[in-house]
Amino acid sequence: MLRLPRVLAACGIALVVLTGCSGGDDDKAATPTSAAAGAAHTNATTTVRPVDTSFTGQNSTQFCALARTYNERFTSVGANPTPAQLRTLSREGQTAISQAVSGAPAEIKKDVEVIANTFNVFLGELEKVNFEVTRVPPAALQSLSAPEFQQSTTRFQAYTRTVCGVG
Repeated sequence: MLRLPRVLAACGIALVVLTGCSGGDDDKAATPTSAAAGAAHTNATTTVRPVDTSFTGQNSTQFCALARTYNERFTSVGANPTPAQLRTLSREGQTAISQAVSGAPAEIKKDVEVIANTFNVFLGELEKVNFEVTRVPPAALQSLSAPEFQQSTTRFQAYTRTVCGVG
């Protein structure tokens, strides 16, 4: 049971710093079914729309260069980082997500902003427990399964894979 929070933390941070996180086909990463299940869990009424993952790639040069740089940097990060590694990764992630928001093309910008906002909240939770993932309260992980975050994650992963060639 302790492994799940560690994996979610690593995936959340890795995703945010432009590496993505999935065990297989990225198109299945956040289906409307999984998003609806997350909404049902929180008793929220949410309309789940299909996730559009077709892109033009317009104005993507800066964003894709950033995605490639951080993908190379964070590929070696394991699923169980130490608190010190997680602290360093989180700080580098803040820089990366800041750059990603600034450089995101219009067609993916809203998704990058959703991921950035979720990351900042999650980072605050990690800081509260001195980056010891096993101490992160389960409620703090809910933002990673929120429908809006899941949809943005799906689009982000599709964009970096299809437009940027990362992943």
